Amino acid sequence: MNRQPHEIVGSSDYTEVQAINKFGPMADPHEYNGNPSTGIDIPDYIPRTINGVDDSRDNHYRSLQSEMMDNGWALEQSEDGTTYFTHPTYRGKKFNVSHHNLSNGKSIMLPLVPQDEDPKGLGCSIHVDTNGMFHEVQSNRWVSFWEDRTGKRRLQYNAYLTRREEKKKEYESMLKPSNSRM
Repeated sequence: MNRQPHEIVGSSDYTEVQAINKFGPMADPHEYNGNPSTGIDIPDYIPRTINGVDDSRDNHYRSLQSEMMDNGWALEQSEDGTTYFTHPTYRGKKFNVSHHNLSNGKSIMLPLVPQDEDPKGLGCSIHVDTNGMFHEVQSNRWVSFWEDRTGKRRLQYNAYLTRREEKKKEYESMLKPSNSRM
């Protein structure tokens, strides 16, 4: 099937026809060359990506900071200007600081404590994905099996089994012959 150039989706002629249909005729449809420094505004019919701010990572680090403050960590500075964290539970120990810059320009500092040195789960540690391409700071707190995704699914499955067992008993009781004579 032969098509005219203005009928081929994605072609410049197609875009021009769509723009004329939607916004009316333009002085020069080929005026915009994709360079924003020319001062020509991007036409409305050209799709643009919007770079929104992803607050999910920032919220994660804010909640970690809140948790660490609730745990009683104190940020201190030595005479030579280095900063470190201390905690009353681990007397005399100094722990490294993890800096995280938020999207609004502010900085968050978190105490880095290796998990083997943090039996109470009061600090944070860096967790690296198996491919080594991604890392994030996570709390060392103990997470119950029932708080995890698999634990929640197991709870739902146990509730399902209970409902199923009750339904089975109900049907078994309906199948029993009754002793009444009619």
